[in-house]
Amino acid sequence: MTLGGTDIELFSPVLILLGSAALAVTADLLPRKVERGALPFISLGGVVAAAIALVSLWGRNAEAFGGSIRVDGLAISMGLAACAATALGVLMSASYVRSAGVDFGEYYGLMLTSASGAVMLAQANDLMTVFLGIEVMSIAVYCLTGITRDREKSAEAAMKYFIMGAFSTGFLLFGIALLYGAVLTTGGADGILTSPSQLSLLRLDALAAVPATSPLLAAGLALFLIGACFKVGAVPFHAWTPDAYEGAPAPVAGFMAGAVKAGVFALVLRAAMVAFPHLAVEWSGALALVAAATMILGNVCALAQTNYKRLLAYSSIGHTGVILTGAVVSSESAGAASAVVYYAVSYVVMTAGAFGLVSLLARESGELEELHQFSGLASRRPAAAAAITLFMASLAGIPPTAGFMGKFLVFREAVSGGTFLWLAITGIAASIVSAYYYLKIVVAMYMREPEKGEEFAPGPDRWGAALGIAAAAIATLALGILPAKILAWCDAAIAAIR
Repeated sequence: MTLGGTDIELFSPVLILLGSAALAVTADLLPRKVERGALPFISLGGVVAAAIALVSLWGRNAEAFGGSIRVDGLAISMGLAACAATALGVLMSASYVRSAGVDFGEYYGLMLTSASGAVMLAQANDLMTVFLGIEVMSIAVYCLTGITRDREKSAEAAMKYFIMGAFSTGFLLFGIALLYGAVLTTGGADGILTSPSQLSLLRLDALAAVPATSPLLAAGLALFLIGACFKVGAVPFHAWTPDAYEGAPAPVAGFMAGAVKAGVFALVLRAAMVAFPHLAVEWSGALALVAAATMILGNVCALAQTNYKRLLAYSSIGHTGVILTGAVVSSESAGAASAVVYYAVSYVVMTAGAFGLVSLLARESGELEELHQFSGLASRRPAAAAAITLFMASLAGIPPTAGFMGKFLVFREAVSGGTFLWLAITGIAASIVSAYYYLKIVVAMYMREPEKGEEFAPGPDRWGAALGIAAAAIATLALGILPAKILAWCDAAIAAIR
């Protein structure tokens, strides 16, 4: 394989993010030459440059590095979703890191490195690139989760997340090995592949040539799905999620909720459409049960939570079930796949904004996390309370927000197909249940008296959180009120794959 300029161009978004990560770490090593206050701007500049590089590749539908990565509409749209999650995470961090004592170049370097892994995963076109993308993304997030080393919760969360993540990687790697073996023993031997080289045997489209009756293919697919479900926190592989979200710094929790899901769901969609179209019945049947259990358990468990970050963690599990519903229905509807892309973009902005409240109110003594601590927030910080009310309404699926439009699109496709009507009904019922715990937060902010001594002081250097919340609020409303252009963009992204 010869490395050419086209390869570098198509891979440039990942390289830009990695270069920006190195620059942020290096800048922090220069005494008094670069103030630490410049680190968010360096990081944000790298994210914007990567996003521009992704947009410039729109319509290319090309492969690089011998087919190891593919740049198409899906890779670009989900890559931009990961960049949006990173940009909002950097903005929230600019206000947060000093109060938390983690204003280091390594913090921003790890966030950008993880984002590069998510973008690489969205571009992955063979099994080895899938593994590399997931590991680059995940290892950096493990470190970010425990970066506030003086907090016991943070260290515990990082250890749990690392152990469970390593366990899930084992499943994924065993699945990849079995899938490779399935191609090697059937596709290459029978001449189904046009060029049965080692490189071509790893490609996702090579799996579509393997007979559906292959036991290696079935076993590999099962382990592959288990590994993917671990990464997005789907039931029954969700146990790490509440502890990881609670222990991680608030901007990191918002970042991992958005960027990790964008990368993994890009992989799931590409695998469904490219690698396993001939296993649509088996694929959709297994995922449908997981999606239903994820929506039910996530929303029911969230009802009992009194910790804001744990509540959002279980909420994230519930939303994972909704996105999985779209992935299930994509086996029989192209519109469902584009709905998944739309929902992923919407989820990034509304969940980052929801975690932004903790970043905004963080202080040197720690984060405000318990729901009772937000009592009376509307009387002291009306703009922040209004923005959080908008995010809660969007997460609950109340119009005219991005969350409502995303759920409407997913469930509409499930109903119209007929096969998964029961799954749509399950999702709608779970969404109704979710309205209760989201409204608990609104009730605390608007209908309860502030706790004695609680003034919700803005604190120094809160411009980043305020700007991030404002940007997320505008995007949440825009996606809900004017969805047509984004939907057309999502349709075009999926059409390029089919």
